[in-house]
Amino acid sequence: MMQAMSQNVYSGAAAAAARNTPRSSFDHQLSDYSKVNSKRKYQYDVKILRSLQSHPLSLKKPDLPDLDIVQQVAIPHREKKTNRINDSLDQSLIIRPKISSKLKNSSKTLNEHIIKEKKKSLLPLANISENCSTKLQTIQDIEYLIERKYTIPGTNNDDEARKRCLLFLDKDDIAELVQEEICNHKTNSNFSLAYQVSALKGNLKETIIEASRAKQLNDWMVAMSASISREFWSKITLLYAVQLENSNEFTQAAMYYSSLHRITDAVSVLLKAGLYKESLILVKNCAPHNSQLIGDILNAWAKTKESQDNLEFAAKIYAANLEPEEAARCLAGRRDDPKCQSLSRILNSTKPMVINHN
Repeated sequence: MMQAMSQNVYSGAAAAAARNTPRSSFDHQLSDYSKVNSKRKYQYDVKILRSLQSHPLSLKKPDLPDLDIVQQVAIPHREKKTNRINDSLDQSLIIRPKISSKLKNSSKTLNEHIIKEKKKSLLPLANISENCSTKLQTIQDIEYLIERKYTIPGTNNDDEARKRCLLFLDKDDIAELVQEEICNHKTNSNFSLAYQVSALKGNLKETIIEASRAKQLNDWMVAMSASISREFWSKITLLYAVQLENSNEFTQAAMYYSSLHRITDAVSVLLKAGLYKESLILVKNCAPHNSQLIGDILNAWAKTKESQDNLEFAAKIYAANLEPEEAARCLAGRRDDPKCQSLSRILNSTKPMVINHN
């Protein structure tokens, strides 16, 4: 009760002050009041003024202070609050990419885990037979194995049970299982897995030769070919390098060519792909005395830069290749650059001291 009376008195005082105070002075007093008093108390006064306007027994509504004036004073406080919200939004915008990147990384890890879980098996048919057999079928398989491997006579000629038990029978039966798995892989275009299953039989050489004819060689076949003979490895490595080159795998093809010491072929593949820096590194490390090959690489690189209108870099390559006339010609093309013109004149009047590409 006392609290309600104090609020009414306080409201009456505020209303009386509002009626007797001109609008301009009221603005001034209200701004001073907001500076002296705390924000919390000031907001409480605004609530009182609003309640006086809406209350049916309140004083004359036209005499009450205009709430627009009160809101003008309250704007700084709102702006501060808005600024805090904007700051929090900015922080969230900064944090959000980090969270999204973490989510992407976690989803990537999850996808990798799923891929590992879904990795194709070498023996899918045998896995199906193992995991999808019913209890009755397993009992029938046991009966079949007892008749085949023990001295208990029987007349169980169940062909389905035999197929499910091929893995537990003799070499000829296992060969039948392997052949079925190979045919299944080839039907589903899983040639790499088919060759791996074929290699399990021990006929590695025939498997690799078959893969080379089908242009289905891969890294492990090249590696395993070394166990047969060095000559066989060299042939398979060359065939694999050609296969990679035809598949536009230029860097890998160059690596296999270089393993056979066919540096010229490796450089040709790299230049075909526009890999001038890589070819230069390869030659300077594997054939440092082949100045003709180094010169061909630099010359091809410089011409490419010229065609791209990068005359300064082309001049740099020509100068490194000890072709001062060509370097001067490129620099002379920059007529608006005094430095290029000066270097062009110097190159036209000089000759290389030594020819050494090492």
